[in-house]
Amino acid sequence: MAGLLQQLDDPDPDTGTYLARLRRALRLMEQQRTELLICDEIQHLIDSDTHKIDYRTADILKTIANARVCSLLAVGLPHASRVLMSNEQIDERCFPTITIEPFDWFLEEEREEFRVILMAWEEALDLPEPSHLGRMPMARRIAYFCRGRIGRAHRLIRLAYVRNRMRSEPSRFLDLALLAETADAMDIHKSPKPLNPFRVDPPKHWEPALAQDPVQDGRRPGKRRQPDADPFA
Repeated sequence: MAGLLQQLDDPDPDTGTYLARLRRALRLMEQQRTELLICDEIQHLIDSDTHKIDYRTADILKTIANARVCSLLAVGLPHASRVLMSNEQIDERCFPTITIEPFDWFLEEEREEFRVILMAWEEALDLPEPSHLGRMPMARRIAYFCRGRIGRAHRLIRLAYVRNRMRSEPSRFLDLALLAETADAMDIHKSPKPLNPFRVDPPKHWEPALAQDPVQDGRRPGKRRQPDADPFA
């Protein structure tokens, strides 16, 4: 609750009872005409050992939903939907859950969508010269490195961009050497050392990462189609 009040510029976010602070938060959101409240990683409302839901904290979501002061977006791993389904008042007000699974490079539709995202990120970087992140050779290397996990791909690009800016003579684009260094840094604690696709060519085929959901035993939900041919196979 204190974190929410801080974001709303409350002068004393730690002062008051739980109920008083919740009322202040609702009043501030209404006064500031808040349009959307994003609650990220709500799976942390479920104890990782006992799998029990922190109902008191989850009750904040219900209160905000009932108050109708703004739209509410809850984001988390697949099993986090238990938090919403545990309260009928929240569940009835929710739109259908949108599940973002790791992209499968060997399914043409997902491959093209992944490349479009990489192109959009590159445009946002606004570097002097193109890095061609969305072109097939580079996109394939990135896809292998992150195994289709869009969050890991985003972290790779962001860290490479920051690493480049810290250089005494920054590159005019994100090149293979820079991405290789960044990938090594991201995987520095992994053993055995994984293949770095920015130093050597990735294998002809690989499986996308499984959705990281301990409650579902890591199984990828939904029916899988047969993969399309890889244009680089």
